[in-house]
Amino acid sequence: MSHAAFAESQLTASMLDMLMARWQTAPRPATPPHESPADAMERARGIVVQTVGHYVNYLEASDQALYAALISLTDAEALRQLFFECFDLMVRTRGPAIAVLRVHELYRLMR
Repeated sequence: MSHAAFAESQLTASMLDMLMARWQTAPRPATPPHESPADAMERARGIVVQTVGHYVNYLEASDQALYAALISLTDAEALRQLFFECFDLMVRTRGPAIAVLRVHELYRLMR
């Protein structure tokens, strides 16, 4: 069984619904008002590195390229365009629960 097929078998529609419901009800800490867009992107890159970085050597070439693209982004709009791909990579690498938590953090930084 491939890594992608294994990850897909772990995530069911009801599990995703439950995780998304938790995301909707999770407390939303305020982004510091003094945080610049550059600082927010630096934190966003840090979240991606923290979540996926240790697994890069085990990823397929296309996923390694996506990871490299994600950590080289410099503005929130570019991250928004790759948001689903980022979530998908996190689900396949770390599992749905961690992916939802990290995407929640990324979403807050992009607002």
